[in-house]
Amino acid sequence: YCKAYLTVSKIDAEFLKTRLEKNSYNILNPIKVSNIGVDINKNRKINLIKKNQIIFFGSLWYEPNVNAILWLINEIMPLVLKEEPNILLLIAGSNPSKVLLNAISKKSYIKMVPNPLNIEQLIKKSNLSVAPMLSGSGQQFKLIESLALKTPVITTSKASYPLGLKDNKNAIVCDDRISFSKAILKLVKNEELRSKLSQNGYDFVEKKYNWEKIVFKLLRDCY
Repeated sequence: YCKAYLTVSKIDAEFLKTRLEKNSYNILNPIKVSNIGVDINKNRKINLIKKNQIIFFGSLWYEPNVNAILWLINEIMPLVLKEEPNILLLIAGSNPSKVLLNAISKKSYIKMVPNPLNIEQLIKKSNLSVAPMLSGSGQQFKLIESLALKTPVITTSKASYPLGLKDNKNAIVCDDRISFSKAILKLVKNEELRSKLSQNGYDFVEKKYNWEKIVFKLLRDCY
């Protein structure tokens, strides 16, 4: 009965279409896909002088985020710390779950910032942003926001595919703990590679996820 259907990824659009058809609903209007967006600051510079710090941020009660963090601290970070013991993992976001709080309580290399007042500053001070997503759907805004702030990202194909991110071009994409840990170490140590990915990622977001461009398509699709 809707005049317009709108999702934030092709995966979600296909799911909605299949679900409607399964329940014998006639779709009178096409399902449109609209990207999420960010405000772009074209004068922002790449900050190469950063702490030896990586960041994961997002809603810390959301199960896919909790699962991603647990995989990160249990499977990936032990491999990273063997070679680079001075790395700090910053976890920031709203309403951390008890499961998460218990998991990080005795890990000295982790700093948690619950309900941060200024997430942008935390992202900008980090060498890279990690999002080892194993589940969930739609578009991961944490990746878009990181790239818009010229902070390079390492993620999984689960999160990169809906956004159209390309491995070794505008992000690093890894789906196993060994390659993910190696990517973290490589980026933390390699300033030139961080600079390249930062600029490529920023250019990608400016072209595809700039609100100034998205809003016109959004209005056209819905109205």
